[in-house]
Order: sequence, then structure tokens, then C-alpha cells
Amino acid sequence: MKTFILPLLLIMVWTLLLSGRATAHPPWAIVVDDKNQIYLSDLETIWKIDASGKSSVFRTGVFGRHTHEIRLDGDGNLLGEDLSYEPATKKYVTSLWKITPNGSFSFTLAPTAEPPKAISIWKNQAGATFYFGQTEDKQHKPFLLKRSANGAVSTLFGDSKNALRERQVVLYSLAGMAFAPDGTLFITNRLNILKVAPDDKVTVVVNQNKVSEKFPNAQLFGLAVDPQNNVFTADFGNRKILKITFDGAISVAAESEPNWSPTGVYFRNGNLYVLEARSELSGANIVVRVRKITADGKISTVATINESRTNAPVNSNQNNSIFDNQNQTANQNNKSCAAVGLAFAACLILSEKSRSLIKNSL
Repeated sequence: MKTFILPLLLIMVWTLLLSGRATAHPPWAIVVDDKNQIYLSDLETIWKIDASGKSSVFRTGVFGRHTHEIRLDGDGNLLGEDLSYEPATKKYVTSLWKITPNGSFSFTLAPTAEPPKAISIWKNQAGATFYFGQTEDKQHKPFLLKRSANGAVSTLFGDSKNALRERQVVLYSLAGMAFAPDGTLFITNRLNILKVAPDDKVTVVVNQNKVSEKFPNAQLFGLAVDPQNNVFTADFGNRKILKITFDGAISVAAESEPNWSPTGVYFRNGNLYVLEARSELSGANIVVRVRKITADGKISTVATINESRTNAPVNSNQNNSIFDNQNQTANQNNKSCAAVGLAFAACLILSEKSRSLIKNSL
């Protein structure tokens, strides 16, 4: 029975990936600039939410093109990546792009099916870029590559031989990255959180055993780091925002309402911004919204996008900082996963065997 189910699930995952209507994992792309303008991706469109909560299309989407993560550089430029599939050539095509504060668009890496190794939007002050991926074999072992400003590529984590021979058409990270103010890079692979010091030393902030002990079926997407180097991450599987202190202590910073799951986080001026996702009943339209959590715990919904296919922002305020409902069942979590096309891929990635393999790599 197992030998029949696994190929069937793999086929279903591939179908979702190639259809352009869903994805194996949700976007965690959200940033906030110094004018309190929010930028986010619903996978195929980059949206802008101004300081008043009004949403508008910032970059028009193209069917089948996915943008999972974006970031702001030190000059206020919005950086992002695209991935699409060309049926004619049967190739995946990727690119990196930049949009300046005045709206000027340009490619920093023109669309290509063969991007340079270790190139990404995650560039430090020295001009080095970082790429966190996994091997394409059955073991899916994670690895971290660094591309120096002079083009030299080195392996900071994982097996160097395997990492360097892997294709890297997908230029977004496994589940999220974030730079701390001091230049430390934080990474998640959905199960663990690692940090890369400015001297390239890689250490584990919190491992899967510690996370799953308190939060079974955790699926971590997106990262944000405050000035104290506390890490915030979206636990998609349990509908919670987790806070991890510098010494690895884990707590719940907030919890999403039923039918919503957090996918991304961003920290700006003492406020935590949360990207959440659900889907219309038809399953063809991903609905996303942004919630703002202030330092005193007040939560407000800034805007909802794709609601009833109108793209109209919906503003509301709530005074509860945590929606503590212990009666939410695994079925509700599974529905949330299915709503953004994650269910089948999550079943494969988060199987006990996959968890064990990733654990052994850390």
C-alpha cells in the first residue's frame, strides 16, 4: 500500500507545482519600509499597502510565475526572485530583480535556466550572497553556500561535494532568511533555525526536537529578527508566531484566528507584521492578509487581499494579543495547509523519515 501511495502523492505535488494555481509551500514574502509601506507577495503578484491600509498592485503578476521571498536592501530598494516553468522548453526559468523607491524596475539577474551558483537576494555588506537549499536525492539534505563578491563559492554547511553539484534554479531559500542588525544571518529549513555569524560560523539556534516537543507538526516559514536578536518565525502547521530568544527559549508571541495560518513575519520600529494565508472555497484564489502586532500586544488587521476576489482591503482592530484556542484540531490545520496547496508536500517533507534525515544533518 505504501509503495502505491507515495508515487501518487508525488504526482499530485508535481501537478500542483506545474499548474500555477497552487504551490508546494506558501509565500513568506513581506517587508515594511521606513514610510510604513508594506510590500508582500501572494505568489504571483507583488502588492503594496500604504500607511493608510490601502492596497494596490505593485508589480503585475504573470500566471505561473512565483515569488516566495522579498527583502529591502540598505538603500530602500525592493529585491525579489521569480521562478516560472516554460512548457515549450520544459525548463524552469529564474531571475532576480530590483525595484527602486521611485518605482524603477531592473533585473539584477536576467531570466535564465542556469543561474550562477549561490546567487540570491541575500547579500551582506561585503557583497557576498547566500543560498540555502537541499539536495535533489531522496535524502533532501540541507546545505548552505556562500558566493563572495569576487565570485568564489564555498560551502558553509552540509556536504560540499553534494552541494556544489546540485542545480540551483530555485533561488529562494528553503523556508526563509533574515539578517540581524549586526549582520548575522538567520535561516530556517521549516524544522530548525540556524544562524551564520559574520565570520561564517554556523550554529543551531533551536533544533527540531526542541521545537516539536512543544509544538508538534511545526512548519516554520519566514523569519524576523529584532534589535535584541530575538527571532520570530511563522509556525504554519500550528497557526502560531513563535519567539526564540538568543539562548534558544521558545514562546508563543501570537496565534492566528481559525482558517488562517501565518506564513511570514517582519519586524519594523517595534512592531511585528505577520503575513497570513487562506483560500477561497474554490481553491483557485489564495487570500492573504497582513496583521500588525504592537509592542504592547495590540493586534490589528491592516489589509486583506483577494477577499471575495475584490482585492479590497478590510481593516479591523482586536485587543487580544493571543487567540488561545486549545480546541483547534489537526483537521483544521490540515485544511489550512490544503488551502494554499501545502497539504501533500507537507505530508512528504514532514514525515518521520524526512525529519530524521534533516536531524542527522544538523
